[in-house]
Amino acid sequence: MISKIYSLKSWLLPSSVEEMARRMIGSHWLGPQARGILRANRDICQSHAGESGYIIATGPSIAKQDLSPLTGKFCISVSNFFVHPLFEIIKPAYHCVAPYHVPITEKAWQVWMDDLASHNTNSRLVFSLSDYQRNLKHKRFDKDEKYFLAMGGPIAPLTPTHLNLTRRLAGPQSVTIMALYLALWVGLKKIYLIGCDHDWILHAGESRHFYDESKHALNREGYTEWHEAAECTKLQLEFACNARLWKQYQAIRRLALSMGCEIYNMTEGGLLDVFPRVNLKSVVGTTI
Repeated sequence: MISKIYSLKSWLLPSSVEEMARRMIGSHWLGPQARGILRANRDICQSHAGESGYIIATGPSIAKQDLSPLTGKFCISVSNFFVHPLFEIIKPAYHCVAPYHVPITEKAWQVWMDDLASHNTNSRLVFSLSDYQRNLKHKRFDKDEKYFLAMGGPIAPLTPTHLNLTRRLAGPQSVTIMALYLALWVGLKKIYLIGCDHDWILHAGESRHFYDESKHALNREGYTEWHEAAECTKLQLEFACNARLWKQYQAIRRLALSMGCEIYNMTEGGLLDVFPRVNLKSVVGTTI
């Protein structure tokens, strides 16, 4: 139904009216405080124009990869990568945390944020604007450089004029989408994805990352990444989530190409087939 509404809208609304409506939804529906917080994102726009960069996710594949060649490279890490033994050696320029969501409890989230604060000494932190109060209320990140992204907009159409980190962005199905928004915003011309296995559908009921699951604070607090909705099974929900994620990756790929940026999948294995495959060693060489 939503796709039908978008198609009907394109026939009924002149492009100028559509653009005006998008601006209202993306900017004016954010309050003055929110717009003030997002304004800081202007400072990093095109700050790494023309460079190459690496987005490091937390899939199990990186447990067998030597990531040391990424030392000194521009990297964006995500989620629980901060427990990796090379986190403080690679020193990612940015570290992205996905928005809070149920069934995570408030207590578990705060324990996880404490864990992040205890590990991070160099990376600039990128949070969801919806977690502004939640993440900052204990002042654990007062000394860290922080940026926020406003989520909740539609994924389509996604064009260079609509990728604006001072306005509302499409809600990410995976934190790697959030990292890709950031990578394009800072101006990267080649982006390499690492640890994006995205093969959970082959391992129903398992939580699989590069680390032992006890190393994630959320898991220690009883969180599980597999849960059933009232109207569907675990696999049905995973199929739906994967379909949404693949659509987001495809939209990001089209956007990147229109901006003159190439995205490659450097993950060893996994299911993600949206981007061309490359080998880490062939791109960055061997251990430094």
